[in-house]
Amino acid sequence: MHYPLVTVCTLIYNTNPKYVIEAIQSIKANNYPNLQHIIIDDCSTDPQPKEIVKKWINEKKYPCEFYEHKINYGVSKTLNHVLTISKGKYFMGCSDDIIINNKIITEVNILEKNWR
Repeated sequence: MHYPLVTVCTLIYNTNPKYVIEAIQSIKANNYPNLQHIIIDDCSTDPQPKEIVKKWINEKKYPCEFYEHKINYGVSKTLNHVLTISKGKYFMGCSDDIIINNKIITEVNILEKNWR
């Protein structure tokens, strides 16, 4: 089976790390074999959430690209940043939302089947 690259983005701005980690775990649990996961902290005023997330990423050896903005760009400019570094054929944002099992493969199959 063909697995096109899917880019998933997670944005952090003073977000409770518990929710970010749960969202990352739900992406990881999808077991999609060709994934680019971009995580960006948009210059949180509280450094603790991003540090907890970074520690979890390092401890779990979770393959992702982690970026830290030096100034707060807001959601629109941060998403534009993500789009400039995204390499995927498909793009999905999850921020601190949990995604259901098989969501990525199900959506890729639908898109590939209907791609013209």
